[in-house]
Amino acid sequence: MIRQVTIKNFRSLANVHVSLNTLTFLVGINGSGKSNFLDALRFVQESVKEGVQNAFDNRSGIQAVRYHSMRGPRDFGLAVVLEYEDRGEKKLAHYAFEIAAKPDRDFEVKREKCRVESQEDPFVSHAYEVQEGKFVQVVPGVLAKLDRHRLALPIVSAAEPFTGLYDHLCSWRFYSLIPDRIRELQDPDPGLALKKDGSNLAAVILEIKQAEKGNGNRYQTVLELLSQIVPGMAGVEPWPQGNKLTLKFLQETKKEGKKSRWSFPALNMSDGTLRALGILIALNQIPIPPLVAIEEPEATIHPGALGVLMDAFNEGKTRSQILVTTHCPDLLDHSSVTDENLRLVEFREGETLLLPVGAVSKSAIKKRLATYGELMRENQLVPQEFPANWKPQKLFDFPSTPRKP
Repeated sequence: MIRQVTIKNFRSLANVHVSLNTLTFLVGINGSGKSNFLDALRFVQESVKEGVQNAFDNRSGIQAVRYHSMRGPRDFGLAVVLEYEDRGEKKLAHYAFEIAAKPDRDFEVKREKCRVESQEDPFVSHAYEVQEGKFVQVVPGVLAKLDRHRLALPIVSAAEPFTGLYDHLCSWRFYSLIPDRIRELQDPDPGLALKKDGSNLAAVILEIKQAEKGNGNRYQTVLELLSQIVPGMAGVEPWPQGNKLTLKFLQETKKEGKKSRWSFPALNMSDGTLRALGILIALNQIPIPPLVAIEEPEATIHPGALGVLMDAFNEGKTRSQILVTTHCPDLLDHSSVTDENLRLVEFREGETLLLPVGAVSKSAIKKRLATYGELMRENQLVPQEFPANWKPQKLFDFPSTPRKP
């Protein structure tokens, strides 16, 4: 899981340092910057997997990404501290990079730093550092010419200590599901994972069913949860249409003691049904993503069904770290939600802040005066403010490693 994230000058995130839980809700009003935070993490994933240039191309260039203020646009950077398992061994990784703007919309990787430690033996660690296209701390056995437009991690990942980190970052998944895209005819090859908009959902369900060969429980888990959201739902099947795929929904009705089963194509299903199915598949896809981020899962879904999604999130967090953006009080009313699951997102004086729940709100919850959802409805969900001696977290300020005596 991601333990901490530090962001400097990315979109509205001028100076963010936040810790995350296995299940974290980013709570804030429209335009506060919740999606920008997820996009910063997605920028890390795309830069490592596809290249920094492609990550910029997906966002209309560097000018659309950098934070702007009265003093002008600036260089920006991101850092993550995360835990993961690599071939049965628990690892702790610190990874950071900074991008500098150049004339004519050009850019370069100004600095990149990484350290991977064994959590079982604190004296075992591996590290590298790059500044302005040159290694200032090398990886033994890795001799490579660096490109100032690219990160070094994809190259360094050829060395065993960094392979697991590279694979972990590349496997993060982000979702903003679009029902109309799910309704469209889809290619039978799903690729490596469910796509951001859900446009390969039918093929992913087919992959799950084939991987389990009737003996697994992922498909049945999804179906059971979906039937709680849509009463009578008895099945969801990939349905070939020529050389394409769509979805067929099976629904049971009972009238005068007789059962009937009807089938409906995805074209006839509601937005809420398709979105709920997409969320459930995102949490149960194969292979399991280490991170699943979902934007506004409550959209078009009946409030009475949100408890089912919360059950799915709580079950899914045993396999993946889950991040959810929301401004829905009904989600926060669930009994499993605590202040550790919440990060309050506010837009103040031109920048986005991510803050933990403050003492006033915690006290109201402890005294059972309100739920988190009720506090949100009354605009009384108050964050914890920065202490008077607060100083911004530095991107490359990694803690020192212990040395053997």
